[in-house]
Amino acid sequence: EKVLPPPNISAARKHCREGEKYYHNRSKQPNRLHKALTHYLQCQDHLARFDKPQQPTPENLALYRQAQRIYQRAGDMISRIEQKMDLIFQQKLRPTFRIWKKPHKTAADIETLKRIYKNLLLYFPEPFYPQHQRISALTKKLTQR
Repeated sequence: EKVLPPPNISAARKHCREGEKYYHNRSKQPNRLHKALTHYLQCQDHLARFDKPQQPTPENLALYRQAQRIYQRAGDMISRIEQKMDLIFQQKLRPTFRIWKKPHKTAADIETLKRIYKNLLLYFPEPFYPQHQRISALTKKLTQR
């Protein structure tokens, strides 16, 4: 089980800004979406235990609402990034389908598949990604031939 850090709105803001930076520069390197996703998840972690104040004052209610907005924004960005990552996965994997359908694969076919899978792992560097697991399984299947 994941241990959440204590509530920290300034750390959450920092992670949100970092996530935004990586997201907006995502075309520069394949792992930028992964880094953006990681920062938005950390942003949410810093706000997950941010409870509604027991003794509401205008200041702490305003801070609580601000934390809720940041948390929601991070959640929206997480969804957007995951959709983009799924799309990238499908687009980059599509060329491999016709190669896999061939009854006899050439050495060039095998090298093409290896190159595509290696490139895809740059987008999904962590084993917890389902895409990473699928690529690993395909690579294993490829090496068993």
